[in-house]
Amino acid sequence: MATITVDGIEFEYDENALRSYRVIRGITSYQKDPAGFFDALDIIFAGKSDEYADALGGTLDDMSRLVTAVMETASTGPAKN
Repeated sequence: MATITVDGIEFEYDENALRSYRVIRGITSYQKDPAGFFDALDIIFAGKSDEYADALGGTLDDMSRLVTAVMETASTGPAKN
């Protein structure tokens, strides 16, 4: 597990999940399969995606900021462990 800080809150995520075909497919197919999208978030955040969304403010936009930050961190370099 790796960590990232967003809005002063530290979150854990599975950096290996970001390389999973199933997870990437779930994220990119959100319009066709919304349930698959949320399943992918649960995989990335080890079942804590609802908790994390609430911690950030409880909106999809809040969760989107976290997912974007995680994806950007994963694509630009190693995560802080």
